[in-house]
Amino acid sequence: MYFNIVVKPLALLGDISYSLYLTHGLTLIFFIGIGKRLNLDFDHYQLMWLLFEVILAIAVAYIFFI
Repeated sequence: MYFNIVVKPLALLGDISYSLYLTHGLTLIFFIGIGKRLNLDFDHYQLMWLLFEVILAIAVAYIFFI
């Protein structure tokens, strides 16, 4: 079956998927390193920190994609 529906955010994630694959690990290491230097408490509000890291990883992947 072939659907001719294009969802822009998913198409963007598809375009940057290889950049995301290459940079997500480094982004996580950078995020944790900065968090430790700023004495951030990652034990509380874990969902918020996860969301922030995912947004940061997508932003870095988009920059690498461009």
